[in-house]
Amino acid sequence: MGLLYVSAALDTILRIRTNEIRPNWGNALKGLRVLDIGAGTALDEKYRIPWFSRICASLGAKVVVIDLKPQPEIDQELFFLTIVADIVGPVRTFRFAEILPEESRTFDIIYSSKLVAPDPDPGLQLTLTNQCISLEDFIVWLEKQAMDLLADGGVMHLGMTDRPDAGIVTKREQTK
Repeated sequence: MGLLYVSAALDTILRIRTNEIRPNWGNALKGLRVLDIGAGTALDEKYRIPWFSRICASLGAKVVVIDLKPQPEIDQELFFLTIVADIVGPVRTFRFAEILPEESRTFDIIYSSKLVAPDPDPGLQLTLTNQCISLEDFIVWLEKQAMDLLADGGVMHLGMTDRPDAGIVTKREQTK
């Protein structure tokens, strides 16, 4: 899955954002603010490597990564900001934005892959079960709160399967 999934997801996001069939990746990300929720980390072999964040950062985006585990030093230098946090409590209490510094609460792209899949991360599933929260409720709460962080014209992709075109893909329309 890895890079193939990530490149297909990024292509979908950029096509929606730019209204182009074949967006120019090199120019499309420069200076954009990207939030990757549950990015994964290369420090633990059980978790996935944060390919989406790495690609976006290498193409000039300012990437903010939130994950339960810390990022290796090489990724911390590549990303604009890395945050180690459990998101379940803040999402449950509708305080997800407070995980982020106040000056970093607006994003052009919000991405999460497989965090809320039908078979979510075992740590997330355990936390949800322990707090008597259904996966469906968590997804609704996360989607609403993430949407509040999306800039006008921004795109959110909450991947919920192994297919990059599945899940919640939303574009916030420009306000006049």
